[in-house]
Amino acid sequence: IAQVMPESPAEGQLKPGDQLLAIDGHPVRSAAELTARMGEVNPGAEVAVKLKRDGNTTDAAVKTMASADDPKRAVFGIQVEDRVQADLPKKVDFRSYLVYQGGPS
Repeated sequence: IAQVMPESPAEGQLKPGDQLLAIDGHPVRSAAELTARMGEVNPGAEVAVKLKRDGNTTDAAVKTMASADDPKRAVFGIQVEDRVQADLPKKVDFRSYLVYQGGPS
């Protein structure tokens, strides 16, 4: 979760930095999966959320509201972003320096 909107149902229950793990018992691994799961929820319904906060896994029941863009779509009132974890096969070194590179002569 990148941001919780003021006066949203998620305010006080979810916070920036939380990682959503499951919605109503269905795993969510990306923003696209979260959007698909929320498409099955009616605005105003309470949703069981499993999340990771500060390294600990916890459960919460979070109400939804109607989206301002589409009153038939349920939202929590949060902004999310996918968390990327690089799986590199070996150590990568990086040195930052300037190199003068000449043009054609």
